[in-house]
Amino acid sequence: MNCNNLVKLYRAFMIRAKKEVNFIASRKCLDKLQASETYLKENPVKDRVQ
Repeated sequence: MNCNNLVKLYRAFMIRAKKEVNFIASRKCLDKLQASETYLKENPVKDRVQ
């Protein structure tokens, strides 16, 4: 395997790894948003009148 092939392989690996990390992060973010929505539905915030 020559140097160019190694560079191409490395770049392909990094692109795939970045996509996987982005997917995992977006999934965790979505889970947190859904948990927050559920919490707010179960524990509504009461308006303060001053």
